[in-house]
Amino acid sequence: MCCRSLCAVCTGAWSTILLRARHWYRKGHMPPAFPATVLLAEPDADTRSMYRTAFAQAGWECIEAVDGRDALVCALMHRPSVGVAELRLPLIDGLALCRELRADPQTARLPILIVTSDSTPDRVADALRSGANAVLIKPVPIETIVQTARDMVEGSSPGPASTVMPPTTAVGSAVAVGAQQPGKARAAARRRDAIVRFATTAPIERPPTLTCPECDGALVYQVTHYGGINPTAVERWDEFACESGCGARFEYRFRTRRLRRM
Repeated sequence: MCCRSLCAVCTGAWSTILLRARHWYRKGHMPPAFPATVLLAEPDADTRSMYRTAFAQAGWECIEAVDGRDALVCALMHRPSVGVAELRLPLIDGLALCRELRADPQTARLPILIVTSDSTPDRVADALRSGANAVLIKPVPIETIVQTARDMVEGSSPGPASTVMPPTTAVGSAVAVGAQQPGKARAAARRRDAIVRFATTAPIERPPTLTCPECDGALVYQVTHYGGINPTAVERWDEFACESGCGARFEYRFRTRRLRRM
């Protein structure tokens, strides 16, 4: 290769690096300080493409899987830095995928972020018990997913018992409010102001010690949920189960300090 061709190649490479640096600067974040690889296990092609584009622009290497079996093989072969998965995966669902990853010594400490449209409390609790580090409920901004994954990788050795809590970022698509009817505009504004809903088994404040109102047995803490209408009005509610007798499940709201049966 002649010197002129080599200079052209070098100039092109530096141009690409500068363009990425400008993009990261405009977006308000910097690329990972180390080579980071994300495993994207998502059956929907459009959603998977959106994830890939966002992570690639943030400096990540991306590995894609369309089902749980493919995701398990990719995790064992490529050893990614973090896994992002949907619960509703073909062949092996997200719960089984979490359990398999935790059972293998090579992937036992892989940070797992579940991003799912399955928002039922039981499924979220099952995901955390199966080994997920954090759960985000769709719809969620792609920036929140990328930032949460980054926080998980840069955290201190996240294991199956730890949970990384995502930032309180606004939820909802960018809608031209002025073009809507007043009622729809208010509804769209409420959706945008709502914070991300997520669940964790490691809340900031210790869960309370409670007694079952039906059999006086001790209630066992299960999972904590966070949500709310805006970042200044965050709601928290904890789930408990009575394992000493009646087997009932309860929800404790921190705002009202009341316990109610689920």
